[in-house]
Amino acid sequence: MITSSTNDTLEDILKKIQTPQDLKEKLGVYTMFTITKSSSINHINLFLQINDPELWEEIRKVFYPTLFEKIKKKLGF
Repeated sequence: MITSSTNDTLEDILKKIQTPQDLKEKLGVYTMFTITKSSSINHINLFLQINDPELWEEIRKVFYPTLFEKIKKKLGF
């Protein structure tokens, strides 16, 4: 079970997000941090972009899709 604490550093958060084996669980952990660390989510996102760009790309697609991606999804492509 992964939890959030007030003493979590960005490195701790990254490790916790990377811990689950599948993408769905990683997105779930990221969601937890968007709720529990909402004031720090921009810092978490930047840290993810730098340290795990592949994971960041998957998170970006789900949480921050581009206009083109939204249209593509709406049209069913």
